[in-house]
Amino acid sequence: MTLTIESGVELPNRRKGRTNMFPFDQMDVGQSFFVPLSVKRPGTVQVATTRANQIGDGKKFKCSTVQTKQVTVEGREPTIVNGARVWRIE
Repeated sequence: MTLTIESGVELPNRRKGRTNMFPFDQMDVGQSFFVPLSVKRPGTVQVATTRANQIGDGKKFKCSTVQTKQVTVEGREPTIVNGARVWRIE
C-alpha cells in the first residue's frame, strides 16, 4: 500500500466529546447545574467534567453526586432527586 503525503490540509475542530451536552462554556464562577439520575448517570457527568477541566481554557469545574429537592407540581411537596451537580469554581 502506498500512502500519499499531503500539505495544507486543515485540522478538524477539536471535539469536546460529552462536554458539549452540558453548559460548561456558558457558566460563570459560582454557578452550577444539576443533572437528575433519571437523565444521565453521575459517572457520565463526572467524565464530562474531567474533560472540561482538561480543555485548558482556565475554567475549572467540580462535580459531586448529590440529592436535591425538586418541585414537580406546583403546590405539592418537593421530592428528593438523586443526581450530579457541577459547579464552576474558577
